[in-house]
Amino acid sequence: MVKKQLPPLVTSIKSHKLQEINYAYQKSISYSQMSMFNKCPKQWQLQYRDGHMENTSNVHTVFGTAMHETLQNWCDVAFNQSVTAANKINLLDYFWEAFFKDAKKNLTKALPKEEFLAVENDVPTILDYFTKNNGWIFSRGNKKGGKWTLVDIELPVVLSPNFNYSNVVYKGYLDLVFYHERSNQIKIIDIKTSTKGWNKWQKKDDSKQAQLLLYKKFFMEQFNIPMNNIEVEFIIFSRQAKENPYSGAKTHVETFSSFAQGKNKINKAWKQLNNFIIECFETNGKYKDKEYEAKPDKWGCTFCPFKDNKLLCEVGVSS
Repeated sequence: MVKKQLPPLVTSIKSHKLQEINYAYQKSISYSQMSMFNKCPKQWQLQYRDGHMENTSNVHTVFGTAMHETLQNWCDVAFNQSVTAANKINLLDYFWEAFFKDAKKNLTKALPKEEFLAVENDVPTILDYFTKNNGWIFSRGNKKGGKWTLVDIELPVVLSPNFNYSNVVYKGYLDLVFYHERSNQIKIIDIKTSTKGWNKWQKKDDSKQAQLLLYKKFFMEQFNIPMNNIEVEFIIFSRQAKENPYSGAKTHVETFSSFAQGKNKINKAWKQLNNFIIECFETNGKYKDKEYEAKPDKWGCTFCPFKDNKLLCEVGVSS
């Protein structure tokens, strides 16, 4: 097979040399750390600063990992070979191989039977829906409008967000990055999995949007690409079918990009990130030696691994 010639910008992105992190004196941060700190500073302190790393893997995280790998593999084949070749992949077999691999690696106890049966029941329907609808979910474009090129899967972004805290380095991975040469547009896609999809309140949640807005900011700076040439989008795969409010049809997949992605919204997310850095780190990159506030509530504590450990957190709300 003749190897496809990549657009110059894609070649440049692929050959970019990343900033290296020296863990001897530098700290690596991520969106998930910032998000955890904003919800409960005490949980962040216990897990990341104090090193009480608890295994929080469950059926939902294993399902999410396996679905990510399945969809990313389909995109890799579809965009780098052909859609015909991608549609020949047995997605169900690929999913289960990824599922059991992650379960073996990360689960410390067997999945409850009822939880596994629910996944076993849902997955064939989701993948069947994807097979029938992947043309609009991951549009490849056409000859008249130009085609999208897959830039990379799990593309890393590594930068120090604050000049005064140069030893605090943000590291993230972009699920899927595409490039449309004719319009000179980059599209960054983040895949989300959910039991019932996102409701209107989840879509309005600034903390969810902040992840892609930060990725957009880092992509701009790392590759020197103008803000207006980058768009970001969530693709949400739900285990239970949702009803389309306009057509009434049942769907397992929805795309979501109808939120502000301009300078003001990016700056808001950037401010959140820098507040987290300033609150948690000294300028030399070391953790601040202080106790952080716990923010207990029934929902927030549900998935916290410290809620029943009164030696570490006295105020955790047990389920």
